[in-house]
Amino acid sequence: MGKMSEDSELIEQVIEQPDSLIISPPSDSPSSSYNHIQPFVYLESTATTQTNHNVLLILNQKITIDLISLWKKCEIIVCADGGANSLYEYFNDNNHYHHHENLQRSDYIPDYIVGDFDSISPDVKSYYQSHGSKIIRQSSQYYNDFTKSIHCIQLHYQLNHTNENWFESIDEVDGLAKLWNGLNNSSDVVVDIDITIYVLNAIGGRFDQTVQSINQLYIMNEDYPKVTVFFITTNDIIFLLKKGVNYISYKNRLMFHKDNGSSPTPTCGLLPLSNKTSIILNSYGLKYDMRNWKTEMLGQVSSSNRISGETGFIVECSDDIVMNIEIDV
Repeated sequence: MGKMSEDSELIEQVIEQPDSLIISPPSDSPSSSYNHIQPFVYLESTATTQTNHNVLLILNQKITIDLISLWKKCEIIVCADGGANSLYEYFNDNNHYHHHENLQRSDYIPDYIVGDFDSISPDVKSYYQSHGSKIIRQSSQYYNDFTKSIHCIQLHYQLNHTNENWFESIDEVDGLAKLWNGLNNSSDVVVDIDITIYVLNAIGGRFDQTVQSINQLYIMNEDYPKVTVFFITTNDIIFLLKKGVNYISYKNRLMFHKDNGSSPTPTCGLLPLSNKTSIILNSYGLKYDMRNWKTEMLGQVSSSNRISGETGFIVECSDDIVMNIEIDV
């Protein structure tokens, strides 16, 4: 793999590749570290990694995916305010989005419900509280419900192993933020905890909330580098590629994209949505591979690209950039 810094001629180009390529992982030598991303582990019959703590975070929109399979891959479940309504309604008898028989709502109780509670139904709140959910009201408007939930998730992994009731004494305005900031500025925080958060309902619905969700991808990478976030929609999965070399791997493309003969290569996009003026891309394993290719808003953007790598591909970027990959399962 040729890195941008090593290219003898920095000529911008796009290379059309075959539909099928085998891309080897980047070198593991100390001088060539890379960010390894596995977006589709949650679709595997058994998880292939035990290093990360997996969390499901549900926001306030209708759930339109197979929730149960994802639920079973996660250690804890968090609903952000009205996300509890979405979870509750998912188990309605006429819900055609779940594919499992004899589902019982009482078997799928979130560990935490967090937010200012301007959206959650009182009946839903009462139901989950009576079934064991930990209810954490945070009325502060300086933090949105997504951020409050992120604080809760991280505090759970820092504190729950020594005190399951760690949240009971915090104030109801911004206690989570104060507790996290205080812990984060002390020597008590455990810094080597890798957390993967699968987020439902962050994209779609109101446009301002979608933009805020993308904004959070960038902010969280700056503030919480050990936390990996995947936004899952009915159509795609969205995540951040970090500055440097990124290796995106999976067992095979059929995990996330049915090969029905009409579209053998899944669609993807590389979207420069940060405040950077421009980003330089090199890719290895896309249908339209890029070399020293400059992308920016109000300029050229790699949308509707496709994935040729059978088990993975590589993207090297001069700064963080959002990626989406089509899901068809």
